Amino acid sequence: DTDYHDNAQGNELYNGCAYLEFARKLVFQALNGADYYRNLIAQNTRNWDVERVPLMDRIIMQVALAEITSFPTIPLSVSINEYIEIAKSYSTPNSARYINATLDGISKKLIAEHKLTKNA
Repeated sequence: DTDYHDNAQGNELYNGCAYLEFARKLVFQALNGADYYRNLIAQNTRNWDVERVPLMDRIIMQVALAEITSFPTIPLSVSINEYIEIAKSYSTPNSARYINATLDGISKKLIAEHKLTKNA
């Protein structure tokens, strides 16, 4: 896979080709793995019914998990930080902290289960 985040520098910022392919793959993975990602999120919402989590937070985490699990060259911290920033702009005031904790917990669990190998 291409490291799409590193390509976001300089003149390639607006060339679109690599970003379009990245977006297509990300959306495909998020939709194709929706049940898997939703299950991971539900398993990691401690003492909280996942349906009570704001819909935008669930969508942000689902797409984040698609990126985390589908793009091995993107460091884990980069993916998580990007979705925290998205949450700050598009969700509730407490969402960024909640999404950070949930994605961190899911990532650690997947790493411990050898289902995810990523650089920090």
